[in-house]
Amino acid sequence: MTNVADKEENLIEKITRESLKNLKGFQKLLKKQAKDKENLKKKHNKDRALMQKQHSGVIDKMTANYDKTNQNTLGSNIVANSNGKLMDKSKNETENTFKAKMKDIVQEQSRLWANLIEKQQNEEKQLNNEHLDQQCNQLIQLLFETQKQRKKDLESRQKKETEQLKANQARQSVEDSKRLLSDKNFRNKQDRDRRLRELNSNNMKRFIDERKRLASKHKQDNEMLENITKEEEEFIREENRKLRLEKLEVYEKSFEKHTKKYFCI
Repeated sequence: MTNVADKEENLIEKITRESLKNLKGFQKLLKKQAKDKENLKKKHNKDRALMQKQHSGVIDKMTANYDKTNQNTLGSNIVANSNGKLMDKSKNETENTFKAKMKDIVQEQSRLWANLIEKQQNEEKQLNNEHLDQQCNQLIQLLFETQKQRKKDLESRQKKETEQLKANQARQSVEDSKRLLSDKNFRNKQDRDRRLRELNSNNMKRFIDERKRLASKHKQDNEMLENITKEEEEFIREENRKLRLEKLEVYEKSFEKHTKKYFCI
């Protein structure tokens, strides 16, 4: 009985995660997501380049102003220090002011840069999570659609089997009747009619038994399909749950190291 059940189960093509991922609907989603990632990457590179240009412009302008100020005040306030050496007091004061301002600006630019990187990493993380959710949801949707089509295919196959059985039985009944009617060994018409009634009765009983066996087989197939359908959904949902946890853990580690990763299931 187990071997028969295994054979019947093999007739029902099981749906796997990999088979769903190869479907056109899922591949189309992956292409769209790849475009989303590329667009976000371009936007981030553009924003970084713009900030670097702005920061460099501020530094260059400050440096140019400092050099210009030094040239204008060069030698205007020369005094002797405690060791008796001559020094440009105005230059020293300007240089100290420049260094202090430069330090403040560099610190502010570093803060702005860090904020930009953190913002971009958060956007990458959000996009990654959205894509993962889309992929998991798409797999479930494709699973339902594929299961629905498989059920239709099974119903169509069962309908053909039933129609074929009825056609075979009708043909068998006609052939048996013709053979009986052409038999010349009957003594009289009453004998032939009696034998014909027996034949029809036996055929009817056999035909009913055959239809019952086929209906029982179809019922078993439907129950088996229902069980397989439930198992497939439970498996895909559990795999989705594990994948979300796994990719979240991996992404969090890469996020701490300030690296950018995108994931595809």
